[in-house]
Amino acid sequence: MRKLFGRPSWKGNTLIASLLIFGGGVFGGGASGGAAPAPSDMSPISARLSVDWKTVVGATTPATFGANDEMCTSQAKGSGNSAYAQNLSSIGVRFFRLHCGSLTDDWSSPSTHQWNIKAITAEYNAPYLRGATIIQNIPAPPSWLRNSDGTVSDVAGYAAYCAQLVNIINNQLKKRVVYWEPMNEWEDRYKGHWTQACEIYNQCAQAMKRQDPGIKVGPALEWPNQGGIIQPLLRQCSGNVDFIAYHSYYSSGPTDSNDTLMSKASAMDHDVTNTRDSINHYGQGRAIPIMLDEYNLDGNWNDSETRQYTNIGAVYFATTIKHDAYAGAYACAIWSAKEGTYGITDMSDHLRIPAYLFQWANHNLIGSLVKTASSSPMVEAMAVRQNGTPAIMVINKASGPAAINLTANMASRTVKYYTLTASGMSAGRTMATSGLSSFVMPPCSLLFISSLEPRPLPSGAGRRRRSARPGPGGRLLSSHRS
Repeated sequence: MRKLFGRPSWKGNTLIASLLIFGGGVFGGGASGGAAPAPSDMSPISARLSVDWKTVVGATTPATFGANDEMCTSQAKGSGNSAYAQNLSSIGVRFFRLHCGSLTDDWSSPSTHQWNIKAITAEYNAPYLRGATIIQNIPAPPSWLRNSDGTVSDVAGYAAYCAQLVNIINNQLKKRVVYWEPMNEWEDRYKGHWTQACEIYNQCAQAMKRQDPGIKVGPALEWPNQGGIIQPLLRQCSGNVDFIAYHSYYSSGPTDSNDTLMSKASAMDHDVTNTRDSINHYGQGRAIPIMLDEYNLDGNWNDSETRQYTNIGAVYFATTIKHDAYAGAYACAIWSAKEGTYGITDMSDHLRIPAYLFQWANHNLIGSLVKTASSSPMVEAMAVRQNGTPAIMVINKASGPAAINLTANMASRTVKYYTLTASGMSAGRTMATSGLSSFVMPPCSLLFISSLEPRPLPSGAGRRRRSARPGPGGRLLSSHRS
């Protein structure tokens, strides 16, 4: 490897040059502002990465790279907005959670105490929902069924209200939505009274399944593995819990260092394994999928955190997805597809830098998940065979450059690659596979690599721990903004 730091000499190494100083074809600039984060270690690091294509450890699906649609109650900003629809089509999201804090009021009439079928139909006719897998969230009771503290005032009435929505969407509109959540982050409003929340959940789940016995119902919890939350829920409601969804906002605020953020993202798999331990102990032998169906950096939208718009947010999200996928989570849905503070697109329908992570992953990183290894905790890889085509996402979480030696037989002579850095997403480039053996990644960056010559999975592949469902054919990113 050539000298990489100080005044690096990269003549003759096109991958190193393009990673560090790529010019032209870059799109998706970042945001700035807010309180300054604590310093991070900016020293150069090195890492040895390897990909074992023969050892399949699981699968990724469109649910791995999903998104929340907070615009679900607004035709102007969501279902009726052609720019938003074009963005979601370009990004390739095919797993949506329909959630908005005011959904029950926005989709209901307080005068008739009924759901507004016209508003619901408008959302479900959105072009980006055609063929998508959907989680329909019902966050809270409407005004006529709730107390001043947000708790349910009429349990039977709320259960019937939730069941009515199942009837409208699945029976009247014939949308066949499978996943349903009759609550959202109720831990605080039922603090000290969680068994009451569990009983409400039970009544709702039972009433909803009477409308459509084929649906799956699960809770949307604020934090995973809180003491006294998952265990009582499973003990009291196990027969009615078909999946467990939880949310993750692990940043302490904009002053967290980048290194601190990345260490928190790297621990995301603990939430999956701890939740599975609870399921194994209290779930009465049922196979209950685990979903991270909201995640971002900071849970306080008013904290002036802006890194979620940038390459730092993209690296944090990539790390979160990687750890949850390898831990066996069924779904990961970013908060949110479009939103002023958190969205991967902004309220003017411009794609922010992290959108390109989801675009590339949805088109290239769905299939058989294979084993990877790294000598450094700050450098990771996620690797997938999609219909026989290998693809790798390399993650540099460090705040300094990373010199990487990669061992990964791509089974082809040429690859296409993209880089995501503080400047945005590069245009796609091709290179000889031999150039992948040694390269440098900039601070807090992603490298996307896909083979241009599909080959079948090598013979003698290792035993699968879970079934791997290949996704559709890999479509490369366009090199222009949507």
